[in-house]
Formats: sequence, C-alpha cells, structure tokens
Amino acid sequence: MGRTLYIIIALAGMAYLFSACSEVEDTVLPENEYGSLFLDLETVQPNRLVMTKAAAIDVNTFSVVIKQEDKTVKSFETFQKLKESGTLRLEKGIYTIVASQQGEMAEVSGQPFYSGQGDVEVEANAFAKPTITCKMQQVRVKVELDKVLIDALTSVPDDLSISNGNTKGFHKFEIDEETGESDEIYIRPTENLRLSFSATEKEYQEPVIYNELLKYKDGKSPVANDYLTVTIGLATGGTKTFASPSANRPLNLKVTVR
Repeated sequence: MGRTLYIIIALAGMAYLFSACSEVEDTVLPENEYGSLFLDLETVQPNRLVMTKAAAIDVNTFSVVIKQEDKTVKSFETFQKLKESGTLRLEKGIYTIVASQQGEMAEVSGQPFYSGQGDVEVEANAFAKPTITCKMQQVRVKVELDKVLIDALTSVPDDLSISNGNTKGFHKFEIDEETGESDEIYIRPTENLRLSFSATEKEYQEPVIYNELLKYKDGKSPVANDYLTVTIGLATGGTKTFASPSANRPLNLKVTVR
C-alpha cells in the first residue's frame, strides 16, 4: 500500500511539472515575433534665436522610458546607460519613447528643460532606428528697458514681473540699473503669459502702469522653445492710457517682443 501511494504521489508531481512547463512555453513568443531597437536622441535650437552662443545640452544624461499602451516596458536612468546595454530586443508592435532631462519641469526656472517623445514601430526580425528630437519645453524671457524710458522715470521699476496664470508661475525680474537688462528666466508657456510693472514718470510725477498679455506683433502667444527678448521703451506719436486718465500724461510705452 505504501509503495503504491508513493508511486501515485510521484506521478502526480511529474504531471504538475509537465503542466507548469507547458504553461511557461505558452507565454514565450517564438523568435520570429521579436525585433530590435537602436535609439538615438537629438536636441534642436530654440526658436527666434537671439543669443550669442547656444548652451551645450548633453543628451547622455536624459532619462529614457519606453511605453506600450501607457505601460512602461523598459526604462533607463540615462541615455548613456541605455547605449551601454546594447541593442534592445522587443516584441513586435508600436512603442512610445519618452526622453527628458532629469526631474520635473518647474513653472518658472533659471534653467531650460528639454524633453521629447515619439512613436516607433518595431517589426519582427528587423532593426528600428528612430531618432527622438528633444526641445525646450518653456519660453525663455529676458527684458530690456530702453535708456530713454529709464531716464523718463523716477527710478527703475522694482516690480517688473511675468506670470503664466498658474499658482507657481510667477517671477519678479531683477533689473540692472546701468544697462536696463533683466535676468533671464524659463517659464511654462500658456496663453496667459502676462508682463506687468509700475513706475512714476519723472517730469509730472504721473503713475505709469503696464499690465498686458505677452504676445507677438501678429497677436500670437509664445510657445514652447521660443527664445524671447522683450524691449520696453517710448513710442513717438499716438496715445495710449496705462493708468487713470490724465491730460498731462507724457509717456507712450512701446513694448517689442522678439
């Protein structure tokens, strides 16, 4: 009886092992269902480039996430580590690749933040060689006050600021009184980018208040990857009210976004 029971248990165990192996084999795709992915990253220069030289952006430090239907298939802390891992072997299908600088983009920052994404199809027994282009996701803004305007005011405005309509999307510029130039900042773009400041006109002691949406001459709002310099000066001819009505108001502001 004991020997018979032992044989029955042994056979049951073997049957379980064969069943388990069969289940594993069922989940493994045949070799002809896989393809290979060789990824490259690049960055593009900001739009409306008005700077003396471009800062070098090291894409090797970017994180890379490969997704399929919003599920992460593979992720790499840096692009450098992805390259060191060699060619990726993936099941055939369509994937979304997301590459970005480390961390999250703030509403306002002193540094640019680059990221990009794209879809790629991996075919069976084939190499996919996509290039993901990353661009600056903010608008770079710098302000310059024309000397003629500075001379017409009692002092340089100390509340010159920009906002994008979000809670943390606000920055007060620091203005160099000698040059009239501000620090440069990078802000998340929205259609509510707004520039504002207040000052006092020197001759008549009249208040000067500016609070307007930041737009190009054609009325369009700045978008991600735009590189702006906003010049504030005095226009000749015409009138425009920036504060309460006054017959003595001598200033007509001219704001140029380029």
